[in-house]
Order: sequence, then structure tokens, then C-alpha cells
Amino acid sequence: MGRALVEMVVVPDRIERIDPAECAGCHNSLADAVDAGFRAVQVFDIPLIEQQVTELHLARRRCACGTVTAAAPAPAGVHGPTCYGPNLRAFATLLAADARSAPSAPRN
Repeated sequence: MGRALVEMVVVPDRIERIDPAECAGCHNSLADAVDAGFRAVQVFDIPLIEQQVTELHLARRRCACGTVTAAAPAPAGVHGPTCYGPNLRAFATLLAADARSAPSAPRN
């Protein structure tokens, strides 16, 4: 077996116990069987990425002179009534770059 890409950590963020359902020898249930230890395996992952929608209220103001300024300017990169934010654009760019650098599948 090859060398691990990452080393096991001493204190993981979360521990889940997974018990075998049946005996590997006789296939009987192990529900009431005596605990005989465990083998630790660590999975390194990132949290689930969830979409977050931010609504920007571009305020209008009426000056003492009577002029109504239409709306505050949108932040840089915000165009139209909907758009993708900088984090999502950066993530999409990273995925696209990774896909281009991945080895291609062999052709049959």
C-alpha cells in the first residue's frame, strides 16, 4: 500500500463509530456482542458548501435641495439585478483550472 497523502491527526474534529452488523464467520447478529476494539480511519473533507444570497439595498436619498439621488452605486463586481459573488466566481475558476490540469481519460 502507498504512503498516505495526509497524516492522521491526534484530535479529530468529530468521531463516528461504525459497528459491523453481522459476524464475518457465521453471519449472526453482533448487536449484543462484546466490544473488541476498533481500527481508526480518518477522512479529511471540507464542509458542505451552501449558497448564501445577499440582497443589497441600494438606497436612494432626498437632499435638502429637493434632488433625489437615484441609488447608491453597487459594489465593484455587482452588475444587474442578480450576479455571482466573488467567492463563488473564484471557486468556479479554481474548479475550471483543476479540470483543465487533470489527466485526460484514456480513449478506447
